[in-house]
Amino acid sequence: MASIARRCVDEKLVASALDVLVHSVGAAPGSTNIVCVLRRLCRELGRRINATMEIPSHFKNLVDRFHLLLEESSAIQSNLTSPTPLVLFLDGLDLLEKVHDAPSLNWLPERVPPNVLIVVSVRDDSAGQKSLFQHLDCTARISVDPLDSLDRAEVVRQTLAMHAKCLDESPFNNQMKIIVSKRESNLPLYLSLACEEVRVFGLFEKVTQKLNSLPHTLTQLLSESLSRIESDNGTRLVATSLSLLLCSRDGLEENELTALLTLDRVLNGSYRTVDDVRNVCHDPETTIPSITILRLIRSLETFLRPLETTSFESRVLRLDQLHVRNAVQHRYLKGPNAIDENALHLLLAGYYYTVADCYWDGCWSGKNQKAFSELPYHLASAACYGELANVLCDLSFIQARCMLGLSVATLHDFDLPVLSSAWDQRSRTKLVSDQRFVDYQNFVSRNLHVLASCPVLTLQQALNEPSSSYPSADARKLLEEKKMAATGLVEWMNKSEEPDSCVRTVDDLPEVVTCLALSPDGTFLAVALRDCTVKLYEMISPAIIKELKMFCGHSGHVDALCFVSKSRLCSASADGTLSLWSIDGGQRISVLKGHSRNVSSCASDPSGSVIVSVGWDFAIKLWNGLTGAAQGNLANDRRPINCVAFHPEGQMIVTGDWDCTLKLWDVFHKSRKGILRGHRSSVRDVAFSPSGRHIASAALDGEVKIWSATHGSSVGVISGHSLPINRLAFSPSGQELVTASDDSKVKVWSGNIGRALNRIGNEKLGPVMCVALDATGEFVAAGYHEGFVRVFAASSGHLVWEKTYFQDPISVVCIKYKLVEETDFTTEVTTTSSDALLVGMANGCVLMLNGWTGDLRCTVSAHRSSVMALDVSRSAASGFVVTGGEDFTAKLFEYSELQRKSKVAESSHTLESHSAPVTCCALNRDETKLATGSRDMIIVLWNLKTPSHVTVERVLCGCHSDWITCCAWSNTADFLVTGSNDFNLKLWDLTSASMTSAPEKVKFTGHMSAITSVAYQYGCIVSSCNDGTVKVWSHKGAEITTLYAHAQRVNACVVHFDIQQEPAEKTENSDWATMADEEDWKTKHEELKVTKKDVKVERVVLASCSDDGTVRLWLPIESSELSCLVGHSGKVTALATGHDGLICSAGLDHTMKLWKATEMSPSVGHESGVTAAICSQDGSTIVTTGRDGTMRVWSRQVSSTASTCSGVPQLIMNVKVGNKSVSCAQFVGSSNLVLSGSDDGYIILWDLSFGKFSQAKRLASLLTSGPVSSLAVMSSDNPTVFNVFVTHLSSVVSLATVKNLGTKDPDIAITALLKGHSDWCMASATATVGGRAVVLTGGADSCVFSWQANSFDKDVAQTKGVKPSNAPVRALVYESSEETLTWMTSIAAFEDLVYCGDSVGNLISLKFDCSTGTYEVLSQKLIHAGRLTCIVCVDNLIFTGSSDRTVKVWNTNLVQVGQFLCKAPVTCLALTENVPIIPNRHRLICGNSLGEVLFLAWIY
Repeated sequence: MASIARRCVDEKLVASALDVLVHSVGAAPGSTNIVCVLRRLCRELGRRINATMEIPSHFKNLVDRFHLLLEESSAIQSNLTSPTPLVLFLDGLDLLEKVHDAPSLNWLPERVPPNVLIVVSVRDDSAGQKSLFQHLDCTARISVDPLDSLDRAEVVRQTLAMHAKCLDESPFNNQMKIIVSKRESNLPLYLSLACEEVRVFGLFEKVTQKLNSLPHTLTQLLSESLSRIESDNGTRLVATSLSLLLCSRDGLEENELTALLTLDRVLNGSYRTVDDVRNVCHDPETTIPSITILRLIRSLETFLRPLETTSFESRVLRLDQLHVRNAVQHRYLKGPNAIDENALHLLLAGYYYTVADCYWDGCWSGKNQKAFSELPYHLASAACYGELANVLCDLSFIQARCMLGLSVATLHDFDLPVLSSAWDQRSRTKLVSDQRFVDYQNFVSRNLHVLASCPVLTLQQALNEPSSSYPSADARKLLEEKKMAATGLVEWMNKSEEPDSCVRTVDDLPEVVTCLALSPDGTFLAVALRDCTVKLYEMISPAIIKELKMFCGHSGHVDALCFVSKSRLCSASADGTLSLWSIDGGQRISVLKGHSRNVSSCASDPSGSVIVSVGWDFAIKLWNGLTGAAQGNLANDRRPINCVAFHPEGQMIVTGDWDCTLKLWDVFHKSRKGILRGHRSSVRDVAFSPSGRHIASAALDGEVKIWSATHGSSVGVISGHSLPINRLAFSPSGQELVTASDDSKVKVWSGNIGRALNRIGNEKLGPVMCVALDATGEFVAAGYHEGFVRVFAASSGHLVWEKTYFQDPISVVCIKYKLVEETDFTTEVTTTSSDALLVGMANGCVLMLNGWTGDLRCTVSAHRSSVMALDVSRSAASGFVVTGGEDFTAKLFEYSELQRKSKVAESSHTLESHSAPVTCCALNRDETKLATGSRDMIIVLWNLKTPSHVTVERVLCGCHSDWITCCAWSNTADFLVTGSNDFNLKLWDLTSASMTSAPEKVKFTGHMSAITSVAYQYGCIVSSCNDGTVKVWSHKGAEITTLYAHAQRVNACVVHFDIQQEPAEKTENSDWATMADEEDWKTKHEELKVTKKDVKVERVVLASCSDDGTVRLWLPIESSELSCLVGHSGKVTALATGHDGLICSAGLDHTMKLWKATEMSPSVGHESGVTAAICSQDGSTIVTTGRDGTMRVWSRQVSSTASTCSGVPQLIMNVKVGNKSVSCAQFVGSSNLVLSGSDDGYIILWDLSFGKFSQAKRLASLLTSGPVSSLAVMSSDNPTVFNVFVTHLSSVVSLATVKNLGTKDPDIAITALLKGHSDWCMASATATVGGRAVVLTGGADSCVFSWQANSFDKDVAQTKGVKPSNAPVRALVYESSEETLTWMTSIAAFEDLVYCGDSVGNLISLKFDCSTGTYEVLSQKLIHAGRLTCIVCVDNLIFTGSSDRTVKVWNTNLVQVGQFLCKAPVTCLALTENVPIIPNRHRLICGNSLGEVLFLAWIY
């Protein structure tokens, strides 16, 4: 390649030598690293065109700069009078290191600019060759054959010429012919070794004989060369040196090799542990002489090329040639006399251990980066797992490594290599499962982003781990022993004691992540960035990921990714194209063109044969998953399409559209199957459950709906985020649904609809045979096999009463509350109440009880044997009680008659029509019909219109193929649902006139055992069965959810609805979504819209009971929130789920997080961002306010002893202030009076009372001129009067007065509107400056004003019914001189110093000059990377909080002395005590934008 480049210059193929650039991979140190290669090429190209631009360091930016410089060079060449090309010679590109997937050559331009020629060389069948042929536009391909005889001779001549030697090439003694005729002389390494043998051969007369004796193969020649070197330098020395070089990962420096050989000589192989090596005393007399090492290196020089030189002029020795490495390994590390490889690693580990911990004190004071890097590797390779655990689980070692830039390597060291020895493998397995090792691995992975950017926080981060973890315990021990500095630590006092769900944070991403995808097998993670690139990571473990490749080719940002198979990845871009990528080769297989606007989403079927894409051009397109060829279009929609998902079986897709609908499509027949309506805004994302039975969809307004994929019915709604949801995904198991939102949270929900509300009872109580809910759903009654009737509070499970009514234990078989419905005909609102409880017993009796006390009202001898069924009408004081018995009869009672009887009542009617026990009975909604079911598989309908003459209206024979066990009427229509031992439910339409049959409307299949009970209300059917499950259905047959309720048979289930009804003429039918075309749907339901009420379900409660002795309560159509993952500081825009609970998310905060979701612990913070935090003067009461409209009150006992104040403040009160954000609060006088300000413009005075029942009483309120941004309270001479400065999101500052404090009627009134600011007022603070009490206000006009009360300035005040002498005086404290105005976002004062923070992150220090009465600017310093939101001053310290998520601690010289990293932007900060109760500790309260309230302690 070099000779070709030389010929280009010599033959004038280029204008000058400057037009030729040559790079040979492996020819020089760093030449194999793609970043170094690109930086060198960019530097040379920039020098050629006189460009002064800075060369970037990031790979993607380097690639872009390289392409740009090629374009500019092309333009310069084209402008020449006689254009000649710029030629780049790149030799051996397949030898590049695999960093950034460099061997795939994806960094080269796909289209080379005009007048630019790139000549590259790669080996046959390499990844580089495949990429050249498939990806790049190659104009010429030249196959280079092995060295021929002439080339071999030229190589020999040049090599020997460097040593002033040559071979005889005369006809009669052609020595050259002998050497080039060897079998493997076509290999350059063979010729190099042969020349070396000739060079060192001392007898000129016998050169020919030597040449003839040279082996024909490279392997034999290597062996012969090693034998010669051993004879010259000693076998042991050579063997040990080469073996050490082979065992080292990155070679050895000369001084390292000298030290290691010396250690080996001193120990003479008698070492078994690392301490044996470390205990060797370094004696200069035992050190191997330098001349010996130099002679050895000179002998090995041929094997060690290329030689690198460090900055200390010490050469790095490496065995880079594969043939050489194999020869050394075969000769010295294999066979009966082989050197023990573990012993070599042990020697290396002992040496590096000594270098890293040079003082032997465990503080790891060494500064040699290589020693820290190599020590864990060699300990693991030597199977020294005890020493390895001690090293990796040492906070001092971790901090020292991170200080040297080895944070990522520290994490990778926990991924131990697999060794061949079975014993070593058992030891490795034991270490990997050791809890201490696991805790430290989790600690490093979770905190890697912190350790990399700020290693000095290692001890602090460990201290703030859960107290039960080893890192936290070790940190406390180090503090007690004072082995690591304790000064400058921030302790998180109310930290979670559960392990953090986040196992890895990646914060070095150059751009925002737009979308994510995990491969189905969890091997790869694809990440798309806003810079149009896609990165591919290998998932070694949830905590350890390795970047493999980067795909470049899109001209617009990538909006969607999907894995087509294990070897192919598809990306969809805003440039209107899709790209199909090869994961193995790294090249683009095909560009899928067809969309005319943004491609918003793509998905692949499970087999990887079909790709579907949707876009803003209304199109749905199908592509071949192997080649990318177009396979057709589905019918174009009428609105842009946002998202698409494939059914798990592959034939059906669902799309989410801008028109608020979801559409189902058949891919095979290319036809639309249906429309799902129910959303009120554009659908953002959709997903099929892994079973294919459900669809989840998220809309722009934040609503998430769950649909039945079979019937198209809406079966549930998810609510829990405070802002819209961007992405959702089911876990591969289908047990979880994950949502990502603009509120910076990722939430994990149960994959099945249905949230457990309570579990009551246990096995000791015996089987529960029946259950009932009262009219409010607040109480649940249960009947037990042992004869007890118990009533519990549904929410708490508290036992209200329990009774038994017979001496012998008689089983309670059925139980019902008498529910009375009353309708207000003026409002058409129906209310339900209950006071009676009816119980059916196994002895044939029916008991009427007082539902509130359990007192017996009446006993009915209903049947000769057990009562099997019971129902009661809902009429107020009349109606029926009906029972079914084991004696084949049903009994009908007048409820009014039962009320008049005190003890025993007789039945009014005996209904005999069944030939087997009557197992179920049910009254219809208007009590004109009765249905009874029996084991004879017959349903009998009775006419009750004439109570005195009950007749059979209809008999339905053969309804089921086995016993009928249960039945229930709809409360809204003439439909009856029945259940049977044949595992099926059936819905019957009883509106027809046939006497012997009824149309079977729907058959419900899905139960796997006999059905035991059924309930039916408002189109919702609930059924239970013997296998312990409860299923919820829509009346159209769609299974909404399955509740795995009990471990044993479920005996009964009931459902209760809390509903809100509106007048019929104002409503539309929106009960269940219909899967039909829009036009047909409108026509079909037009009449129903006018006549039918819309029932708004507010809450549904389901109760079930079982043989396991428990009663379970559920919210069956609500989702169960399993976990809330908090850690992002911006909107979460990308989401992917994997196996074993793995979740990957990314957001606008430029971070990507990997989670392992854990069970959610109760949160005591706010639902959304904390806006303010204040503390009373005595430190006993703390108040926080939030954007969720609440004010939370915290309390702690204050004492002079450290033991009583060491606890964390506890939440004692949650006060709902209003529907708008509560922006600020201040204490007024005592710790009981608090003033709050809100975005609705109200300021409210609260009285906090503490005790057994703490509460907040609203004393007074005032509506101000606009949203309140801050409050500043100033006392007056009168203890019952306080002045309050109120700043608004306007230019006005209001002066309010709080009067009559301590009386029954306190009052708040505005006394003045103050002028000064020209834009929004953002912050305020009280201060005593120059002996005067003032209020400081800062605004968006970059100004700070001070206001002094009790004086007057009529230029700045407009009085409102007050004397002018009460208006304050305005003074300009600070005004920004910058051209770009910044907002003053925070203010604090300490003595005569005022500190102001702005929206950029500057801290401005001001000092009051008493002589002039003005403020002097002392300094202005940029201390944060984001808005400075809060400042706290105490003693000689300044605490600042910022939107960059950090709390920083400064001394008065503005030198940073501490830092704490929050999970989200810091919104407020306050001291909880003005004077430290515990010496050397300042306690603070911190709030962030996620609603978290953190109690911190600064240890100094």
